Amino acid sequence: MAATGPLAAGLASVAAAGRAAGDGALIALDTNPPIMPGGWVWTLAAVLLLAAGLGAFGIRRAARRRAARARARRPLDLAGLRARALSEIDHVDADLTAGRIDARVARQQLSAIVRRFVGTAGNGDADFQSLAELQATALRDPALRPAAEFVAGGYQESFAAPGTGNATAEENGPATVDRALREARQVVRRWL
Repeated sequence: MAATGPLAAGLASVAAAGRAAGDGALIALDTNPPIMPGGWVWTLAAVLLLAAGLGAFGIRRAARRRAARARARRPLDLAGLRARALSEIDHVDADLTAGRIDARVARQQLSAIVRRFVGTAGNGDADFQSLAELQATALRDPALRPAAEFVAGGYQESFAAPGTGNATAEENGPATVDRALREARQVVRRWL
């Protein structure tokens, strides 16, 4: 039984066009009117995109928490940390002796080394605190007092503009820097 009607006529014309074009030829079928996705498709796409973003955010957050817990469980190598800080202090001393840095830069580097050591060894943020914040934290945590006193001792010298006369020659003299080197080593050696 042969099919009749408009659909059968359309299929017959497509088959005839395919035979005329040769084997393997593709014929574009146009639909009239073109099929356009409805609003539900765009809503579904937006929901899937949002779900993917939230999933990525959740996975990233879980990975960070897991890494933080692993760091907290890892025992602190205080001896290695202390040795590295003392080595950095020795490098500052060598650079100062060789004339590669001046007393002001040496004091700034010593302050950074002591802050970094205390911040890492104490599981705190001493290396990111201002002098006022460090002193306030030292009032609550007496272990930070030597570090806060060391940083405060060289604060004016560290931040005085070079050549402006804000820091006297006595403050920038070799005796002051030698004392700062000794104090920095003491803070690191005596830490807990």
